[in-house]
Amino acid sequence: MQVLINGLQHFASVNVKPKLQIVETFIKAYYLPETEYVHWARAHSEYSKSQIMGLINLVATMKGWKRKTRLEVLEKIEAL
Repeated sequence: MQVLINGLQHFASVNVKPKLQIVETFIKAYYLPETEYVHWARAHSEYSKSQIMGLINLVATMKGWKRKTRLEVLEKIEAL
């Protein structure tokens, strides 16, 4: 990610680092333990609910979460 940021700075007239920081944070969220997603969603209001729900669905599928776990996390985030 850092290589991409540095490379884009040579082509873009504005500083792209702050904008790519949002992307980097989203990517890093994929690697969180399942118990941290509700807290992460609460702390990162820069993402829409649909973006966060999409992330949770992706993580749940890729990491093989139980259906009940996925639904519980989604319900807690929806209630935020």
